[in-house]
Amino acid sequence: MPPRSPKVWLATGSLLLVGAVCGLLSIALATTTVEPERRVGQVLLAIAWGVAAPVQILAGVLVFRGRPFGGWLAVGGAMATLAIAIVSLIGTALPDQASFGLVVLAALHLRSLFRILPQVPDASPAPPTKPMRPRAAVLTELVRDPSTARALEDELDAYARERLGTPLVTLSRDDIRYALESGVAGRSHFRDVHEWARVVEFRDDIGFEDAAVAGIVHEIAGHDSALPMDAYEANLILERLSKAED
Repeated sequence: MPPRSPKVWLATGSLLLVGAVCGLLSIALATTTVEPERRVGQVLLAIAWGVAAPVQILAGVLVFRGRPFGGWLAVGGAMATLAIAIVSLIGTALPDQASFGLVVLAALHLRSLFRILPQVPDASPAPPTKPMRPRAAVLTELVRDPSTARALEDELDAYARERLGTPLVTLSRDDIRYALESGVAGRSHFRDVHEWARVVEFRDDIGFEDAAVAGIVHEIAGHDSALPMDAYEANLILERLSKAED
């Protein structure tokens, strides 16, 4: 178990102390003889203090163990304890001095929790993080499938500060052809093709097969995102690619 800070010990001690006081009050009220007309109210207060005791003790244990909901339980229990103390004062189930002292104690206890708990570190285990894929694998998926551009852009941001002098993958004529044919066939929307070109055009970790491929990527990315290219323009580019290969 990791070492606990003084704030944790202070919050835990306060909660356990108040829990013990609540338990003693419950026992005292349950065993004290009063007039019959006040007996029902006294029994109810004894039950209330009896419930408050384990709540405060449980909150102390949870705060000590660093559980995130321990603070909420501690504050909620302290507010309930203050309310019970006020009812005890109004109902005169206890001597006036004792009831007033309980109200002051409960108020100070609540105030101290509000000051201490925000500074108590959360010791709960961190959620497992998704392992980062190799950069080349992410880039390969990106250049091969234009529909993944939006989904992969956040993942690629993790590598934004790692500048490379040599591209890890090469975007080929076949990749351009697949992206445009996907738009023409309706497998991808031309907005996705535009987004794909915008993502890949200036990445230093993606190279181009030749200058013609780079020019086509810049041409696609240069379209207005609100008015992306259509099937007619895509077919014209595909024809240019075919003629260049002949």
